[in-house]
Amino acid sequence: MEAGAGDRQFRGNAGAASCGQPPAFLRCRAREDGVVRDRAAEFSRRDVSRTELVAQLEAAIAAVENGLAGVAESALGKDYPERIAGHVVATGEWLIHLASHLAYHLGQIDYHRRLVTGHTETVAAMAVTELRSARKP
Repeated sequence: MEAGAGDRQFRGNAGAASCGQPPAFLRCRAREDGVVRDRAAEFSRRDVSRTELVAQLEAAIAAVENGLAGVAESALGKDYPERIAGHVVATGEWLIHLASHLAYHLGQIDYHRRLVTGHTETVAAMAVTELRSARKP
């Protein structure tokens, strides 16, 4: 999504939730830097400008990259330090859940884009060749 002359307001909250949840869980828990997620604001804000949403997405991407860089591979098998819906889960499995949940919201946003714009082309989210382990046999 690019900010541009058509700086529309976004009334939904899938984008805001996508900006808030993954970075908050990575920063607050995996690296424990004390940043607190404002979940209520993520779900109550309306009329967010495209420019602000793009800035939030860029900040979320940077937070996730920095957060993941600080998570040791040995931590992935350990219990996540916070209860999730009253359950103890492994950190690695929780990260997989977060990635899947983010993909769900990104799909919602893409579907909405297609409905609103009439454009049916894919957003080419990630090619197999972009995967770190991708290699020719």
